Amino acid sequence: MVYRKLLQLTFVKVLLVVLIAEATHFGVKYDLWQPECKLTKELRKTTGLAADKLNADLNSFKTLKLTQLKLLSFAAKFQYTKEAIALRAIGSAITADLRALRTNLEDAVPKAMRATAYAAEAASALYSGIQTLHDAHDADNYCLSATANAAGGNAAMAAQGCIPLDLPAALTSEPYATGVISGKGFPKISELTGSAGQGKSSECGLFENAAGDRNGNPGVQFSAGSKINLGLGAIVATQARQPTRPDLTDFSGSARQQATTLYGKAHASITALQQHAQGPKPGQTEVETMKLLAQKPAALQSIKFQLAASTGKKTSDYKEDDNLKTEYFGKTESNIEPLWNKVKEEKVKGADPEDPSKDSKISDLNTEEQLQRVLDYYAVATGLKLAKQTEEIAKLETEIANQKGKSPEAECNKISDEPNCNDENICSWHKEVKAGEKNCQFNSTKAKEKGVSVTQTQTTGGTETTTDKSKGKGEKDCKSPDCKWEGETCKDSSILATKKFALSVVSAAFVALLF
Repeated sequence: MVYRKLLQLTFVKVLLVVLIAEATHFGVKYDLWQPECKLTKELRKTTGLAADKLNADLNSFKTLKLTQLKLLSFAAKFQYTKEAIALRAIGSAITADLRALRTNLEDAVPKAMRATAYAAEAASALYSGIQTLHDAHDADNYCLSATANAAGGNAAMAAQGCIPLDLPAALTSEPYATGVISGKGFPKISELTGSAGQGKSSECGLFENAAGDRNGNPGVQFSAGSKINLGLGAIVATQARQPTRPDLTDFSGSARQQATTLYGKAHASITALQQHAQGPKPGQTEVETMKLLAQKPAALQSIKFQLAASTGKKTSDYKEDDNLKTEYFGKTESNIEPLWNKVKEEKVKGADPEDPSKDSKISDLNTEEQLQRVLDYYAVATGLKLAKQTEEIAKLETEIANQKGKSPEAECNKISDEPNCNDENICSWHKEVKAGEKNCQFNSTKAKEKGVSVTQTQTTGGTETTTDKSKGKGEKDCKSPDCKWEGETCKDSSILATKKFALSVVSAAFVALLF
């Protein structure tokens, strides 16, 4: 009987030792790992938010560029109009905005890349660490504890945000939850030390110390300085049975020492991306966009430049800013809407790649390629027109020069001695002449007396002939509509009219070249 009691007592002692040993096998507390799963989910939003930042500026760039090309297409067709000056001025303001957008994108792209890279690395580290704890289980034991350490927490892991990466979902733009990611850090990732991170006991052997001889007792030798590091520092155990978590709540304050870790860098890059401002934005409509642009300094400067280019003045000569704005854009930009309505309904050529002469309404052209072809078309057409006008003007100038060289005045001017000059039926020698004049000059009275019919070139460059209608008439009898008295000769009015018409053609051609 005594022996039996001793045996039972021994059995109880052994059982207690076993139970005590099992009670030391702590898992990871729900309050430790659950916020890290939440953070994993939020960090994965960075990809979509970065794409959204970049796309905002890219879309602004595209919208402004298309608007600019439409305005310039109208201006290219009607180059020398007041409307064209206004549209080119708005186009210049768009150019300034496009330049600002390019600069903004050059700054945003590296910020987006850094934020995406660090956030992705941090999210992967967190997920892999908790997934390791998830997988350290069997039918009866586990390392992830549920709420209040009541049971296993594996089933709750996905609902808290620890799931494999879903890239389409990650590319969707969704704001961060402010309770998880703030301007200072990750508010829910507060420090847990000592036993504060312990989950349910008797469930997980991962954090147990392998005491004794290292060769005979393989495992984590905490007592020899070994440690467990999960999630690149998100869950760390330097002591047996004590999974801990670092402070990541405020990287400029309590968590300052963590600022140079992966999580500190991830937060800094995310903050930099969030603080990056969007570049110039167009309005909701073309009219709203044009009104905004008309108020910018670049638009006014363009008007001054265009006026200076057409007059030979300097841009600084135009000082009445308000008057210029009112003249070209209207008071409070009142001219903008009717101007846009005219632009969008205008038909232009060049949009069709196969048939450049085909007309297309500007409002129907919505690609840069189409609108660039329109600009190319009118650039070529204008060049050909100017080349033709230049050729016509050159011909007229040659004809005038030839006529001038054959005029009686020119023939008389060639004679350099008095006797020969006076021998001519149409010339007379003048002893006293003004500077630059020739002594031998044409004498219309002498020519009339000698009965010589001549063609005389006038100072304006045209030619006229004394015909039978006007020949021999005195000043009193030389009357309209057939005749006109000029100098000392009665001349045919029809010839004068022809001369004036020719001069008007030349003048118009010169004006066209100027503009």
